[in-house]
Amino acid sequence: RTSDSSSAVAAHLQYAHMKVISNSECKRTYYSTIRDSNICVSTPAGVSTCNGDSGGPLVLASDKVQVGLTSFGSSAGCEKNYPAVFTRVTSYLDWIKEHTGI
Repeated sequence: RTSDSSSAVAAHLQYAHMKVISNSECKRTYYSTIRDSNICVSTPAGVSTCNGDSGGPLVLASDKVQVGLTSFGSSAGCEKNYPAVFTRVTSYLDWIKEHTGI
């Protein structure tokens, strides 16, 4: 979705530039749900992941390297400026290698 009020999916690939925040800062919103295997980003001006984005990439713009997968956001909606939470790829490198051989 492109907003909390829309049920339609985006016609074109969406992206946004976001700032990574510390997990301790993220825990102020999500408490013990946040683990070392998460990466959190701030979502100013209502720019965030939304319903249907789960599994989408978090990419470092400078290196064009995927570092995360969209995991969850606030149940209050994707336009509320709550942090977006991603699964940290490096936390699962052993599992990826074991199951894919790469």
